Amino acid sequence: MLQTLKNEGEKLGLEINIEKSKYLMMSANERRRHVGDLECGGGVWLQNVRQFKYLGSLLNSENKVRADVESRILAANKAYFVHMKLMKSKLLSRMSKLRLYKTMIRPVATYGAETWTLTSREEQALRVFERKIVRRIMGPVRTEYGWRIRNNEEIANFMGPEDIVRVIKAQRLRWLGHVQRIEHCRLPHKLLKSKMIGTRRRGRPRRRWLEDVSADLRVLGIRGWENVAERRYDWRRIVQEAKVHIGL
Repeated sequence: MLQTLKNEGEKLGLEINIEKSKYLMMSANERRRHVGDLECGGGVWLQNVRQFKYLGSLLNSENKVRADVESRILAANKAYFVHMKLMKSKLLSRMSKLRLYKTMIRPVATYGAETWTLTSREEQALRVFERKIVRRIMGPVRTEYGWRIRNNEEIANFMGPEDIVRVIKAQRLRWLGHVQRIEHCRLPHKLLKSKMIGTRRRGRPRRRWLEDVSADLRVLGIRGWENVAERRYDWRRIVQEAKVHIGL
């Protein structure tokens, strides 16, 4: 296998760094995930890892997005502190700071979110993060008994219906429409339409990405999404509607 990788690398003008090469085993079975290092021949070993970052997204052996969501929230927190002076500046209005958050901080948290299958736990974590940032932007409220922090209703009134989870769901819909419109011979379209063959373990199966997105489309009242997605401007309108739909 290693020799094949080297030969392919030579054809493309690439050189593989064995010291930086790792491998990861994804499986629903916990025993299969915990495997040792892999010997490729000639005394060369590849280290087995539980997770690694690929193109900005954190992949793990359990094939769950929870670790990636936590990683993106941590990166977005760092982005907020990088722009702390702007967020605390008295020269900028609250609406200007909110626009800065939407353009410079929230995209960090939602990077790669088109591929996420969100549970209620991940959605809650993302909304808690966003409310924390917006509370800092709005500042506390002075009452006759002293200062108090803004409640969730005040945060929602200030931000409007477009919150971080709805933005992510709109991103997923935009990606779904793109994959549906590309040539059917290309790999992304084949993977979208393909079905896994074989037996699965006992118990409730995980919710698949397409099932999650299809549930959002049902909330939006969209039927026959395959045909609608072929009409680019109609699909763009649906994506914009998803950003502010209260049911999502």
